[in-house]
Formats: sequence, structure tokens, C-alpha cells
Amino acid sequence: MNERRRNNRRALILAAAAELAEETGFIGLTRADAAEATGVSKASISFHFGSAEGLRCEVMRYAVDNGLLRVLLQGLAVGNTIAEKAPLEMRRRARDLLAV
Repeated sequence: MNERRRNNRRALILAAAAELAEETGFIGLTRADAAEATGVSKASISFHFGSAEGLRCEVMRYAVDNGLLRVLLQGLAVGNTIAEKAPLEMRRRARDLLAV
């Protein structure tokens, strides 16, 4: 698989996994869930992200980069270091979701 195609597949997996984390929860996100949501094999998820924890780390980075506040809030709730390093204003907006 060439580099561009590999990067495109990785981006597709991340987008689908982040959407899934928003809908069903970040903490329980598994490689199998991401594979099913993306239509790729679990081996492909493992190739791109390694472990389920590696997948969740990259999903949290994606969430921070793309302003996915519900995912960020879940990361903050469990002390995810990537979530805790998100910009202060973004963390505040994520916590504001609890007040709604």
C-alpha cells in the first residue's frame, strides 16, 4: 500500500472512530468497533494504531484538533493526558456541556 493510500485509510478510520466515540463513548472504544464502523479489518486497525489504547490516543488527538467537545469531555472525565493538554477554552466549553 502506498503512503498516500495508507494515510487516507488512517484518516478515514480516525474520523469514523471519533464519530463512534461521540455516539457510543470514548472509553469503551475498541479496535473491533472501529473496524466495523469503517468497514476494514481489525488487523488494519492494529496496523495503523497498534493497541486499543493507541487507537483511543489518536482519537483523542483527532477530537482536540477538530473540536469534538463530547469526546474531549469524556477524556477529561477519565484524566486522559491528551484531553488535559487541550487548550483551556476548549476544555471549558467541553465542561459547559454538563450544564446543558
